Amino acid sequence: MSSLVAGGKGAAVRSRLVSVCLGATIALVAVSGTPVFHPAAVFAASGTVNQETPLYNSPDPGAPVIALLPAGTSVSLDGPPVDGFYLVIADNRSG
Repeated sequence: MSSLVAGGKGAAVRSRLVSVCLGATIALVAVSGTPVFHPAAVFAASGTVNQETPLYNSPDPGAPVIALLPAGTSVSLDGPPVDGFYLVIADNRSG
């Protein structure tokens, strides 16, 4: 019986050490893993419209049209999408 008690004490210490290490690993992954699994959105890009495209005053298809951009117009996307619309700058106009 005494060998079981001595072995039991060592097993309890190892079990506690494993629990602490496992908890620390989980905490580390939770803190450092967030940026790895959720990449930042791109907020600036450029491109060219490939068809005639309306430039709206606000992110709403019912908003007033500021300009009608002809195919081939260079645009700068200057923000994340809002309700499916991107903030765009084209020919010194934004919408």
